[in-house]
Amino acid sequence: MIYTSYFARANKLKDVCRISISLSTPTWATVEYKLPIFAPTQEILYQYKRDNNVTRYAESYTNLLKQREPEITSMVNRLEKYAVDKTILLCCWEAPNKFCHRQILADYVKHGWTEYMESLELI
Repeated sequence: MIYTSYFARANKLKDVCRISISLSTPTWATVEYKLPIFAPTQEILYQYKRDNNVTRYAESYTNLLKQREPEITSMVNRLEKYAVDKTILLCCWEAPNKFCHRQILADYVKHGWTEYMESLELI
């Protein structure tokens, strides 16, 4: 199974494969792999920190994923094969009660582009 989590919680779990999907990973976090292909760009992060505009962030990040579509699809397929007998956690910094790119990524992987882009209006 593939789940999302954040570094602080993931660090406490046993028998899981922790994968960083952030631009940076805390030095104290235990991760087996880093996949920056799933991370937003520094520019997208800075814009969000300046304006806290969730809709703009979601649109920018979704457009980035779309640009990376072949690599994203390939990596998701590889992770799904790897997750057959393992639990994978895609990790970043934000706690569950905070808006984060991993929510957008999870929705994209689950529903695909068209459905997710239509759901942006709900944010």
